[in-house]
Amino acid sequence: MTSIIGNLFNCVCAPSHRARAHPYPISDLHRGFLRGETQVPDQAQKQNEKARLRNKAVKSSLKTAIRSSARPPTRATSTRPVALQRVAARQLDKAASKGVIHKNQAANPKSRSPRAPPRGR
Repeated sequence: MTSIIGNLFNCVCAPSHRARAHPYPISDLHRGFLRGETQVPDQAQKQNEKARLRNKAVKSSLKTAIRSSARPPTRATSTRPVALQRVAARQLDKAASKGVIHKNQAANPKSRSPRAPPRGR
């Protein structure tokens, strides 16, 4: 019985089943030779980083607009709460159309607003 288990164990763990080393050393010098496309991922990474920073700025300004429109009106802002709400809604819609946020994520703060227009027809 132990000889069968020992043979099975040796069969599974035999050195011939281990991964072999790659015939070419993978370094920065050989990467273009092996893949043929080193510039495309680098370019995509740069573009993604630019888009991430741009989206971060848009989201930050959205949060500021939503907070300012949700504040209770003071004496200085008593005449423009509706204007602030309109600006925030416009920024939310623009961010949704550009793909920075999802359209449902843009609709949620608009419907949560205390001065939201009535739903329905």
